[in-house]
Amino acid sequence: YGREASVAHRLDCETSGLIVVGKDKNAVVSLKKLFENRQVYKSYVALAQGKISEILRIEANMDLANDYDDVKMRMRICEDGKSAVTEILPIEYFADIDATLVRAVPLTGRQHQIRLHLFHVEHKILGEPLYGLSRPQIEKILDKEMSEAERILTTGAPRLLLHSDEICFKFDGVEYKIKSKFDAKDKFYKLVKHG
Repeated sequence: YGREASVAHRLDCETSGLIVVGKDKNAVVSLKKLFENRQVYKSYVALAQGKISEILRIEANMDLANDYDDVKMRMRICEDGKSAVTEILPIEYFADIDATLVRAVPLTGRQHQIRLHLFHVEHKILGEPLYGLSRPQIEKILDKEMSEAERILTTGAPRLLLHSDEICFKFDGVEYKIKSKFDAKDKFYKLVKHG
């Protein structure tokens, strides 16, 4: 669509999936407002550590970590942070890898919200490159100096197993319901089982 086309929101570097693009500047401005005003329903799928057998509603305020620097963008749970709410719906538990495929619906739009909230309730997303790791491990992953085999040993997967699966919104009087064709169950499970 030419030089005026631009993304209306963003995904974390290793998160795969759907992203909304406006065809021109006006569309981009309007779409960004929809995201800012929480008028966009977003749903993700993730493969998280451990067994999750019931719906979780995670309400934990977030803000930038105190030790934030140029090397990493990390968030933290804190009382005086910005409100953040995520609903986690279990889809399927895999006993052989002790992980649950979940649908994650962020009801607010904080950076790293799903990742930090799942880590906070001790169900870290497999492949997580920031939360729960030491600074040297994080730097090695971010600098792409960690081998795939070491990354799997360290984090449980060769990449962050988080996928933007569904986006719904109303734009110019038209309802958009966009669903990814990505088979997260099959692909994520194979990444863990076979690397």
